[in-house]
Amino acid sequence: MKTEVAIHEKFGKGIITEINDKIVKVRFTDNKEKSFEIDSFYKYFKPNKLVENILSKKRMEKENKERAIVKEKKLKEYEEWKKKVNTIPGIDDQEKNEKLFEMRIPTNCWNCKTDLSYNDSVCKTCRGYVCSKCGKCLCGTYWSRLG
Repeated sequence: MKTEVAIHEKFGKGIITEINDKIVKVRFTDNKEKSFEIDSFYKYFKPNKLVENILSKKRMEKENKERAIVKEKKLKEYEEWKKKVNTIPGIDDQEKNEKLFEMRIPTNCWNCKTDLSYNDSVCKTCRGYVCSKCGKCLCGTYWSRLG
C-alpha cells in the first residue's frame, strides 16, 4: 500500500498502515497505532482519497458477490422450472418455449436497478417483468424489440 498521511483532529498527523471494510489503522507521530471504525474515520479525519477509493472498491466487491449469489439462486430456480415444463404432458415445443420464456432470468430493473423477482408480475404487451418498486416494464425499450 502506498504511504498515505492522515490528519486527525486530536492526534495530529499519522500514516495509514491498514484499511479493511471495518477499520482504518493509523500510526501517529508518537509511534502509537490506533484503529478507527470507518464511520469515525470520516468524522475525525480530513477527507482522504486513498481510503475512499479502497473502501469503494471493497463495497463493489461485496455487491458483486451478493449479485453472484442472487444470480446463482435464479439459475437454480430456472433449471427447476425447466424440468417442470419438460414434464408437462400434452404440450408441444412452442408451448414449452413460451413457458420457459415466462421464467427467463431477470436480474434487475433497467430503470431503478432494483432486483427483479419471479414473483413480480409480467407485462402482457412486452412480456417483461414489471418492477415492484417503480412499475416499469420493457415496453418501449430496446429489449422489447428483441422479444
